[in-house]
Amino acid sequence: MRPVEFFSWMLPGEIAGARPFESRYKMTREQAAAYPGARCIESSREVRMLADDEADRHGRPSQVVAPKPLDSP
Repeated sequence: MRPVEFFSWMLPGEIAGARPFESRYKMTREQAAAYPGARCIESSREVRMLADDEADRHGRPSQVVAPKPLDSP
């Protein structure tokens, strides 16, 4: 797992044909690069832990614990 920073952004008004507006969803700096002129709102910083690979997404075998069997009376 790796930490990734997400922020809200002020997007330029030319995108919607209006004045600048705050992004509806949080984005990484890399995602926001698709919107030229976007300004980061630093106070909206959120750190999310994202999976590095498929094993992280589904739990590594060493982290999976099998349930204990129930004792019969």
